[in-house]
Amino acid sequence: MFQCPICERNTSIPVGGASGLPQNLHLGFEVEVAGYMSKMVNNSDVACDHCIDGGNGPAVVFCCTCHQFLCKVAYEYHRTDCHLSKHNMVGLDQEGARQLHTTKKPRDHYCSQPNHGNNNLNFYCETCSLLVCLHCTTATHKTHTVKDISTVAKTLQIEITGALEDAREVVTKLTGAMDENNRMIEQVEISKINASLAINNAFETLQQTLEERKKILLSELEAISLSKTTALTLQKEQFEKMVGDIGHYSDMASQILHTHIEGGNGPAVVFCCTCHQFLCKECHRTGRHFSKHNTVGLDQEGARLLHTTKKPRDHYCSQPSHGNNSLNFYCETCSLLVCLHCTTVAHKSHTVKEISTVAKTLQIEITGALEDAKNVVTKLTGAMDENNRMIGKVEISKRNASLAIIKAFETLEQTLEERKKTLLSELEAISLSKTTALTLQKEQFEKMVGDIGHYTDMASQILQTHTDHEIVALGGLIPTELQATLKRVQTISLTPNQLSNITVSVQTDDLIRQLSKFGNVLDFYPSPSSSTWTSTSVAKVGTRYRVKVQSKTSKGEEYPHGGIEVKGEMRSKTHNGAVVYGEVEDHRDGTYTITLTPQTAGPHQLLITMDGQHVQNSPNDRDVRPKRDYRILCNAQQMIQCNEPKSVAIHDNGDIYVVSDDGCIYVFDQTGQLKNTIGSSGSGDGQFSYPSGISIKGDVLYVADSSNNRVQKLTSSGKFLHKFGQKGSGQGQFNRPWGVIIDSNNKLIVSDYDNHRIQIFNEDGGWLLTIDGKGSGNHRFYSPSSLALDPQGNIRVASWGSHTIKVFTKEGVYVRMYGDPNSPTGIAIDDEGYSLVSECWGNCLSIYDPEGNKIHTVGNLKNPYGTALDPRDGSVFIANYGADTVLKYCV
Repeated sequence: MFQCPICERNTSIPVGGASGLPQNLHLGFEVEVAGYMSKMVNNSDVACDHCIDGGNGPAVVFCCTCHQFLCKVAYEYHRTDCHLSKHNMVGLDQEGARQLHTTKKPRDHYCSQPNHGNNNLNFYCETCSLLVCLHCTTATHKTHTVKDISTVAKTLQIEITGALEDAREVVTKLTGAMDENNRMIEQVEISKINASLAINNAFETLQQTLEERKKILLSELEAISLSKTTALTLQKEQFEKMVGDIGHYSDMASQILHTHIEGGNGPAVVFCCTCHQFLCKECHRTGRHFSKHNTVGLDQEGARLLHTTKKPRDHYCSQPSHGNNSLNFYCETCSLLVCLHCTTVAHKSHTVKEISTVAKTLQIEITGALEDAKNVVTKLTGAMDENNRMIGKVEISKRNASLAIIKAFETLEQTLEERKKTLLSELEAISLSKTTALTLQKEQFEKMVGDIGHYTDMASQILQTHTDHEIVALGGLIPTELQATLKRVQTISLTPNQLSNITVSVQTDDLIRQLSKFGNVLDFYPSPSSSTWTSTSVAKVGTRYRVKVQSKTSKGEEYPHGGIEVKGEMRSKTHNGAVVYGEVEDHRDGTYTITLTPQTAGPHQLLITMDGQHVQNSPNDRDVRPKRDYRILCNAQQMIQCNEPKSVAIHDNGDIYVVSDDGCIYVFDQTGQLKNTIGSSGSGDGQFSYPSGISIKGDVLYVADSSNNRVQKLTSSGKFLHKFGQKGSGQGQFNRPWGVIIDSNNKLIVSDYDNHRIQIFNEDGGWLLTIDGKGSGNHRFYSPSSLALDPQGNIRVASWGSHTIKVFTKEGVYVRMYGDPNSPTGIAIDDEGYSLVSECWGNCLSIYDPEGNKIHTVGNLKNPYGTALDPRDGSVFIANYGADTVLKYCV
């Protein structure tokens, strides 16, 4: 605040301080005086305004007439000079400052020009924005736009009044915007609370669903475990009963044999009234099934008891007329004991044997039955032990499954908890971002309201004074600054810069359905005897041999889960039974891969177990072959005569398919005998014109029918199935297709010789991709002939025109090149990555190691074309075109 020099009322200083006021005389003076007072109050060293270089020391007084600080020398000059001695001077202290404030008079109502006679400043020059006197209007400001100060003041009053009205409207809007911001901040907080509740409720529902599902699975596990244990227990009890029954009859049989055969344990000491037998000390005492029989001792008391309890043993014939004969014969026809008289009468025509003979036969049968019983009891005992083991295993499986269920659900619960925390954290961040943005916007509004209020307060003060000089001095600034502030308000949006709503997407229906079905307790288990294994490679020394195991249930169904203990090993039948143990990879889908690396050649036994029991076809005999050494290739072991052989392929059954320039495909057996001829020269289905390449997969042939510019698909017996392609350079068209191969995904890869490219198709001939050999760079190739796939699945291209081997991925990306064959026409790759390349004009077969280094050359060939490897034993076949032969080399 400062005191107006005209009306002496307190007035607000504008933003930026007094420097923000218009430059005019009386205000400049006021600022100047305020500066003087500040220096005096603070006792600061002030330079003398009278001295030029300030060499006479600091000022000691202030001259209110001259408005100058004076040092001692200047002060002495003022005091002694007759014209200056009457000037009003004050000391540089607080009292002097107070005195300065009360004694100073405003200078800016009068013109400061010396020759203008101290005229009043009653005019305003709009050109210069200055208050001037009447004399000024006729001199310096003669050509300027000059108005009476009262007219200017009235105009400014109107402008200020209008600005105040505009300011009130803007402040009302800003106040409403701030209220809306406050409401929006509250709404953001409410949205945050609601979203937080929605998240917590959703995850609580999910946790409850998980808990219910876990209980269901554990309940199912308990039920299945109880069912299995009950069934096994009942089976064990059945076995125990069988053992008991067998034991009962075995004991009886042993008693019979012991009593009636051996008799070696001394005389009878008791009589069994139940069996009607005299018994020695050993008999019945050891028979657990006879312990409750009624026995009496052989003494007088025993004889008395025997008399009352013993029943006749039917050792005598009951026929009255047979004289109480002994029953010494056995009628096999009637299965009866008979006497001698009976054999001559009622049983005359029957088969009758002496009882001793029958008894001996029965003794032998009983002895055999006892042996059988012992074997059966041993098996039943083993079965009961296995049942006990299985019951224990069921309990272990139940415990492991229970732990697996609990662990799985703990993981899910942790995942849900982490996700909930993440969502709540994101919610907090979004809420904070919205609240911060709204708060900053509100603070901006508050600052604008404060700025507008500052200027409106000043404008109101000016209007209340009604002093023309004050209005003109300050009024020009007020509307300008106020309107500028109001315009800034118009450039911004008063709408809250953030919406209050926070949307949370926690749709749980689908997830709840999934969780309610999560996990299964399966009432079946892999059966080792039903599980199978396969291997497509040949076991070789130092090379990884892989076996794929498929676990299956006892019903032969594929088991879809992992976690079973699978082991594999190879035992040499020579080399002191050296063993190689396999590395097992559990694919968690019921399949396993066993990788073994045999170290010795010769016969081996492959053993594959699941939970300690052999799977199907285990143990299995495997022949481990020595690692291939192509450097021993020299002379062919077999030669097959064939007219102009162009390409060769070997069937899995060993049949040899040879493509001939005469338009036929000849099929030879393993001995070289012709079995079949497929096709003939022509352009019809199943006919060929100078065919070049052939590929076999299963019982399907693909033939590059070169001069017909197509690829034909046939059965291995020669039945036409399909064809595709025609002459041209577009997609799916050919200009002399040469090589054709098929990959593991049944994609066909064809070399397009005169189009200098490779094309890839699906198995029905649908175009998929082109690898263009034209252009520049390492990927360039000309006249591609034969093709092969390496162990990594890359395409090897024998480039006739480029005299090199190019390697591309199946996506067409260039990998590398190697070799310098002279017009290569055939290429074959073994499972270790060795390349066998036939050179048409080099009249040889070149062999490269997996790195692309040439390691051997087989010469004495005549324009060789196609090359192939027997998938069974790795034998090398070469279509020796110029000599009308197919050569076979054994590795």
